[in-house]
Amino acid sequence: MRLSAPFCFALLLSVALVPQTEAHSRGALQGYTGGDFPGENSRACTQCHAGSEINSGEGTLALMVGESPAEEHSYTPGETVSLIISFEDSSAARLGFQVTARSGDGCGPAGALATTATDDGTQIKIISGTCGPMSQSVQWATHTLPRAGQSATFEIAWTLPAESVGPITIAVAGNAADGSVNVRGDKIYTAQATLQPAAAEPELGPPVISEGGVTMLGDGDTPLSTAAPGAVAAISGTDFAAADTTHAGGVAEDGTWATVAGGVCVEVNQVRAPVLHVAAERILFQVPPGTAAGSAAVQVARNCDSPMDGPQEVRSGTATLQVASVQPALFQFSDSESGLAALHADYSIVGEEGLDLFPTPEAEDEGETAMPSADAGDMTDAGDMTGTDDTTDEEIPPANPRPAMPGDVVMVLATGLGATEPALASGEIAAWPHTLAAESVKAMVGQLEVPASDLAFAGATPGFAGLYLVSFRVPDAAPAGDHAVSLLVDNVASPAGAMLEVELPPTPEPTPDPDPMPGTDPGGGMEDEQTCVVGLVLNPGDSCVGEIYSVNLGGVTIPGRFEIRESGEGCLEITGGAFQALIPEPICEDERHNPLGANLFVAERGEDSSSWTIVTLVGPPEEDP
Repeated sequence: MRLSAPFCFALLLSVALVPQTEAHSRGALQGYTGGDFPGENSRACTQCHAGSEINSGEGTLALMVGESPAEEHSYTPGETVSLIISFEDSSAARLGFQVTARSGDGCGPAGALATTATDDGTQIKIISGTCGPMSQSVQWATHTLPRAGQSATFEIAWTLPAESVGPITIAVAGNAADGSVNVRGDKIYTAQATLQPAAAEPELGPPVISEGGVTMLGDGDTPLSTAAPGAVAAISGTDFAAADTTHAGGVAEDGTWATVAGGVCVEVNQVRAPVLHVAAERILFQVPPGTAAGSAAVQVARNCDSPMDGPQEVRSGTATLQVASVQPALFQFSDSESGLAALHADYSIVGEEGLDLFPTPEAEDEGETAMPSADAGDMTDAGDMTGTDDTTDEEIPPANPRPAMPGDVVMVLATGLGATEPALASGEIAAWPHTLAAESVKAMVGQLEVPASDLAFAGATPGFAGLYLVSFRVPDAAPAGDHAVSLLVDNVASPAGAMLEVELPPTPEPTPDPDPMPGTDPGGGMEDEQTCVVGLVLNPGDSCVGEIYSVNLGGVTIPGRFEIRESGEGCLEITGGAFQALIPEPICEDERHNPLGANLFVAERGEDSSSWTIVTLVGPPEEDP
């Protein structure tokens, strides 16, 4: 059969068109994203799908990295992310795309594109090609089977370059096809996004200690250039750690404070020191207790104890710290003038109501230095600072400061008070009791000296390394107002600094004296209560009263009452003096009584018996006639 010429022409034309439409439905040819890159066709897919202008339809085309818009993502060299093309057009029957990424002049490397597994029938392929006169390698990702419907997301795994190449631009073109053979009914969209590299961490140089940058911690108008063995000290400088990072010290396997924190260590006279806290420009550490008096060499090292294949240790130059046997210094809780670091006997903070707790970094730079931060040891982990080990959550300092009153027992926190008995090793976390070995300890509240009998305790703070505690009764004669507090240890005074706020109690309404209870004397004691003496045997229901005396606690006389309960327990109650507020409840034991392990009062229960015998009682020294 003979075919007419017009029919032959139409047949040839239809055969020629079929491969073209099939090829595009299985992915765009390379170079049709419309991106502003060398060799990329700026007309995108409208080169063939010429029925409308780019982005003239009502659909949307967006580039995402993970769940965020691509332009909001700062890339990290070497990371692999999900590059997602989100495409929607309500007039579409099928949706397809092509995407590429470039750096530099538009031909630079942008990492590697790879296909991801899908379960929605979408198929994607990666096309490789070259760009520019240097024939640099570039990639495109496109569909091999378009998505049917009016919306689609296409996901590509994108591994960024191993090193930063600066800004990377992504260009994508999308084709919302109407499903007909006629390509003029399709709508073409394009979009671009530029990713910036994440800010690189600046490389650290060797650690540098500032001039005069090694000081003892404590409040004062000027930094303390002299420290005592066992005290908490600070180092100021640069490049101790990465910017905006901090490292808290920790406890080593032997139970002492570790000498490395965040890979940073401190040496004093070539001896590793316990490290309490590390920041980029500040280190807190404990001066090793064995440090000799005189000029001590201090050095900071970074990357301490790193493995053989780890970063190399880097050391600072040597700085100098003067060391003396004692150098008392108090801490403060606040920038306020009345911000002395002091606690009531119930562990609430001493200070004005609404006190803004804990100083700002600016105040620390000016020498008004706070006690070690929570990172270097949280006060709530310190244990009961009154000497018992039954701390509970209720004993954490409340956040409602109140002033002290005359007669109140307060506990002030300090450092630099010197050696203790028994002695503490480097980094040893103190347990009760470690009293000061100093020959004399005095406390002043303004111009008033605290009597020795009202100085309840001076020694190491339980649960801490390098922190000391001094407990005393505020003098009855202290007037209302702010009072400078100072400590004198072996006649070395703490520097002037924050103050203690004292408030007078309200004047009570006069009340008539009650009649004495039957069986008591007007002073409130039992008429027939016996005196505690060594060798006294007590049975259930019996009790005795007496006094014990401690040289280590500043020559304090402590009155008490020892009672045997019907259960057989032996209970010691402090009935007066500074310790009554510190230990308000009786201390009861089943077999042996030795409060605080101090061997000042010892009583033992007999075997197979409910009777107790007083075996030790250190009473007050006899006064000279």
